[in-house]
Amino acid sequence: MKLVLDKDHCYLDSSYNLKYLILKFVGNVEITDLTPENFFISNKEGRLLIMNYKKPNIHIEELFSYIGSLNIRHGFAVMEDGSKKRIPIVNRKFKNNIEMLAMTIETMTMAVEEYNNTFFRSRRKGVHLDKESINDISSKKIFYYENNDEYQGLVHLHLNGKNALKYFVGPECENNCIKLNFKKTDKIIKNKQPKLRKPYELSRHK
Repeated sequence: MKLVLDKDHCYLDSSYNLKYLILKFVGNVEITDLTPENFFISNKEGRLLIMNYKKPNIHIEELFSYIGSLNIRHGFAVMEDGSKKRIPIVNRKFKNNIEMLAMTIETMTMAVEEYNNTFFRSRRKGVHLDKESINDISSKKIFYYENNDEYQGLVHLHLNGKNALKYFVGPECENNCIKLNFKKTDKIIKNKQPKLRKPYELSRHK
């Protein structure tokens, strides 16, 4: 099993059935999901999660195409039995760019610029997904508002940014959409009691 990163797409060379993939990356990139139906790609805190939300164990090869700078540092696969395996990364961009450097001086200048833009690591972790959310989800799970009132109705799942993998009210994303919880929150405000000083401490402060 290995993960192959080419100059414009990424795929998995494997015969195993997987639950999901975790890819740690750096870069500034636009991603187009090429996974089969019922899969999704989520980005949170520099990690891409590729998962099937209906059939948990399935064989996949094509993952996504991309535009921009992308370097995958580590890859992990969670197998059918729940075990976690590290995936070797094959970066074919390096070979492609070395071949480009063998061109003429004029073309080589352009090739080096492209090499810098597509291969070198970017410290920015910006990702744009072609699917930013999964809409019109009808779930048997019970959701709650922040005030612990129960919510009944369609929900949607965010896939990108700080709210990735969080459920929200309504069939699709709108401005100021409301986040939901899986369980009631126990928010107890503890009143701070004044600290009592011992008699000898009081005498010292007089």
